[in-house]
Amino acid sequence: MALLVSLPQNKLHLAKAAVEEGADGIKFHINVAHYASGNNFNHFEDYVEIFTEVRNTFDGPMGIVIGDDADKISQSEVKKIIECGFDYFSLYLHHVPSFLVRDDRLTKTVALSSQFHFALRSQLKHFKLFDVKGLELSVISPQHYGKILTLEDLFVYQSLIEATDIPTIVPSQKSLSPMDISLLDQIGVKAVMLGAVVTGTDEASIRRTIYKFKNAIDQL
Repeated sequence: MALLVSLPQNKLHLAKAAVEEGADGIKFHINVAHYASGNNFNHFEDYVEIFTEVRNTFDGPMGIVIGDDADKISQSEVKKIIECGFDYFSLYLHHVPSFLVRDDRLTKTVALSSQFHFALRSQLKHFKLFDVKGLELSVISPQHYGKILTLEDLFVYQSLIEATDIPTIVPSQKSLSPMDISLLDQIGVKAVMLGAVVTGTDEASIRRTIYKFKNAIDQL
C-alpha cells in the first residue's frame, strides 16, 4: 500500500516534512477553494518557486489538483505544470476538461464524488479506455467529513474496488486511524491519501500523523 499526502497548504516546509516522514507521493492544489482544509489556493504562478524546489529534491510522484471547475483549467497552465515536473493530475471526474483526456503528458488520476451514482459502478471498467491510472474514492458526503470510519464506508469502498481493475485511493475524508490500514488493505485499497482531516495543518501534526500511518503500512 502506498502512502500519499495531500498538503493543506502549498508550503515548502510542509512538503519537506511529508517526504522526510516517508510519504510515497505528495499532492498540491491550485485554483481551488478546499473544503477540508478551509484554504483557498491561487494560480500556479503564485507557487512556482515552491513547486520547483520540491521537484528538485523529491523524485517520487508529485501531483496537483488543477482546479475545482473544468472552466478554471487552462491549457497554458497545464503546460507550465508539465514543465515544472509534475507527474500526475488529480481531479473530480466532472472537473476533467476534454483536452486533458486527450493529453497523455500527465498521468490521469480521477476522483468519484459523493454525487456519484452507484448504479453506474459497473461502468467503471471503461475508465481504461481513457488511460486513467488511479481512481480516488472521494465519495463521502461533506457533512460526514471527520467522522469515524464505519462498516458501511468499507462496504461502499469495496463495492467500487470490485468494479474496476484500476488501482484505488482512499482519501482521509473520514477520520482514518492507523488501525484502519489493515481493513483497507483487506478490501483491496492500493493507496491511502492523508489530508487535513487527519493530518491537521501544522508541521508537527503532519509529521506525527504520517509517521504513525507509515508504521502501520510497514507492518502489513
